[in-house]
Amino acid sequence: MSAGLIPLAHFQAIDQTFLTLSKSKQINNELIDLAMIYFITTLDQQSNFRHFHFDHAELEAGFDVLNRIVAQGDVLVKAIVIDGKSIIHLPVEAFDGQSCQSAINALEREWSKLLDRPINK
Repeated sequence: MSAGLIPLAHFQAIDQTFLTLSKSKQINNELIDLAMIYFITTLDQQSNFRHFHFDHAELEAGFDVLNRIVAQGDVLVKAIVIDGKSIIHLPVEAFDGQSCQSAINALEREWSKLLDRPINK
């Protein structure tokens, strides 16, 4: 099956799995508060769907994991992040296989500098 011909029922089953897993993770609120949980579906080079999850405390580091998956030749089909009680569907087309961590960190430093400046009236 090619990446362009994924049946809708497949995504509905994935969404139900994510919902079930996210509800089970909410039992331990401390874990949810400490890390974001990424649920991913990929299409590997042998045309097999793979479903897995990982957690990471830093958003940019989690994004780099997704970019490494794409860089190794797998197709990112679906990516969801659960952060506390928020479920965020990530735009998979944004992950091109290139690391984004240093760029995000540079933007964060710039943003912090701007926020630290006094406001002149």
